[in-house]
Amino acid sequence: MNHVNSRRGRGRLGPPANPRTLARPLVTVLASVLTVVLAGCTTTAPFETRAAAEQVLLDLPSSWAAGTGTAETETAEATAEMLSDAPALGPLSNRLLDLVGDSQLQQLVLEALEANHDLRAAAYRLEASRRLLAETRAARSPIVAAGYSAGRSNQGFDAFGGPRLETRHRVALDVSWEIDLWRRIGDLHDADASLASAQAADLAAARDVLGARVVQAWVAAVALRQAIAVEEQRIQVLERLQTTITRRYRRGLGSLEDLAAARSGTELARATVAGLEDDLEQTHRALELLLGRVPRDELQSADTLPAIAFGSPKVPATVLARRPDVESALWRLRAADASAAAAAKALLPRLQLRGELVREAARAPDLASVTTLWSLLGAVTQPIFQRGLLRARADAGRLELEAALEEYRGVVLRAVGEVEDALGRQRSLLRQRHHVDRALGEAIRTSSVFESRYRAGLASILELLQAENQRLDIHRQLLAVNGEILSHRITLALAVGAGFEELES
Repeated sequence: MNHVNSRRGRGRLGPPANPRTLARPLVTVLASVLTVVLAGCTTTAPFETRAAAEQVLLDLPSSWAAGTGTAETETAEATAEMLSDAPALGPLSNRLLDLVGDSQLQQLVLEALEANHDLRAAAYRLEASRRLLAETRAARSPIVAAGYSAGRSNQGFDAFGGPRLETRHRVALDVSWEIDLWRRIGDLHDADASLASAQAADLAAARDVLGARVVQAWVAAVALRQAIAVEEQRIQVLERLQTTITRRYRRGLGSLEDLAAARSGTELARATVAGLEDDLEQTHRALELLLGRVPRDELQSADTLPAIAFGSPKVPATVLARRPDVESALWRLRAADASAAAAAKALLPRLQLRGELVREAARAPDLASVTTLWSLLGAVTQPIFQRGLLRARADAGRLELEAALEEYRGVVLRAVGEVEDALGRQRSLLRQRHHVDRALGEAIRTSSVFESRYRAGLASILELLQAENQRLDIHRQLLAVNGEILSHRITLALAVGAGFEELES
């Protein structure tokens, strides 16, 4: 007896139905879903995170407390007076490289952003997270699977009632689809996408911090080279004094105690130079590590500080909205919002459709000629005994959302504090620079007076040494303040949301 006819005789097979026949079960299922929903299914109202996040920035003050009043005017005047070679003050650029007026340093920053191993690892992880978004994206689409199986069994019976061996070959096409009526799966995808965006913002923040560290390490290396030059100048001054003291002693003027004091100062200056040179080597090696190079102290820093512009930041809300850490916190807030919505919608009924096309035959070549069997199933499932668990998950999602909102507020508040601190520190450094510059002018005049008096025999060598050391100490302090001002300008630029990016060719 023909296998297909026997199956058909049992009512399991039939001719393929037309599209209208296939659509009737779908209509019936959808009608059932609407009936269940209208019967009393409820969900948690969505949390208005967008309005809450916007209100956080709207509540910020309209100006910076540390950047207003007469102090700001004094800072600008001091900058114009003391750093005549620096770029003019103006609006703060969104690109930190635009503030750096040194092509060599710009190239080093770009090299670090390209070759730093930590950044490259973070970039790979970000790309992996983006690839995994396909998982939740695919959950919203039908799942189609094809399969083939073959097997033998003795579960059949022959005409005499004995077991009969049967061989079955089966090919099947299975289609399943959960219709996202309430956009629950879409919320899960939005949560994952928002977390990936937060990860991208974290990577941008890491790039900015790395670029800033490169610039600041370069400034520190230049400042150390300048400090070494001052100490070498101190050694030269003390060696000249030794020569002068020796000549005076031979003419019967002065004493050997004066020569001993000059030699002692010379050795101390040489010891200081040795320590500064070691610091410079360590700074060079640290900079090479940031650049992704093997640390060999082969990098040669410049002798003069680079020009780094200083601009006045805009209003707080505009500034903080572009900070990567604020963006990251906002994306995490959106992810928590989407997760909370998905957890609440898990309490609602789910509509699932499943279809199957099957061909079975005793021999594999017969699969091409046998009748195709089909089935279509629509199901509505409503959680009942798990409602306590699902409700707990929904409540936990709401609490996580509240926590994310508080974290976002905290990030914004800390960002405001960082900008205020940076503005206040910049203003303080410029005032220090102003006073140290005046002190250096006075020290130069004092040193010249004592040198003339010493040559005339009206001052002791100790008085001259004290005047020279004071002049050189103030000179070193001035160079240190200059370097700190430039380094802090990068800190301020980061605080107000400027970032590093590749220059256009």
